[in-house]
Amino acid sequence: MLISGVMLQPQLYQYLQYCSKHINSYTLKKYVENNYVDNINLNVIAQSLNINPCYASIVFKAKTGINFIDYFVNYRITKAKEFMARPNVSINRVGAMVGYQNPQYFCKVFKKQVGMSASEYRRIATRDSSECVNEDA
Repeated sequence: MLISGVMLQPQLYQYLQYCSKHINSYTLKKYVENNYVDNINLNVIAQSLNINPCYASIVFKAKTGINFIDYFVNYRITKAKEFMARPNVSINRVGAMVGYQNPQYFCKVFKKQVGMSASEYRRIATRDSSECVNEDA
């Protein structure tokens, strides 16, 4: 079979057809949403979906415009920001809730992604939510 000037073996061509029909960025995103707390990476996801990790990476980047790992980290940090609005949950616990078992590493990643420390974000998030409560009264 000839695709874009490249001769493919029939088995490879069938595999690529299967992948293009059954695997897309939505599938990979859904996996992240359901398993972001776990220690996962593209190899783990690809294996669970029975696809090649390189192919999964290419498909994900082509469909979303971002690398898989960037999406994964952004998703975790977005969830962490949601949990940060709960003042009764410690920052270390928030990190664990989104899959970071090392609190220092969580704080480092959080600061890199958000542009401020987790403590600073927590102060702003809890202050803003208490202002909303006071406005409602």
